[in-house]
Amino acid sequence: MTTIEGRWELSDPTECAAEYPSELEFVADVYAVPQDPDRPAGPLGGGDYLIVDERTIELMAPNDAMHRYSYRLATGELILEDPAGCTVRYVRA
Repeated sequence: MTTIEGRWELSDPTECAAEYPSELEFVADVYAVPQDPDRPAGPLGGGDYLIVDERTIELMAPNDAMHRYSYRLATGELILEDPAGCTVRYVRA
């Protein structure tokens, strides 16, 4: 079974993914976004997360609101798609 827990690094950044953090780290029911002065956290601020179902995850935004993303989790890869259709790919660090 593949788990979301662990550290993920941005891979193959598309233009629309420029506002997403370069790294995410998931533990238990929270995720962290490391401070990076060259790349703001954008819509992901760290905090709570909830796996709603096998295709949907909710991630806390900097304003503490929970936002839904489509996601796919495969061996070594986490793919998020935001409501605007931007695909953001992360690889396990």
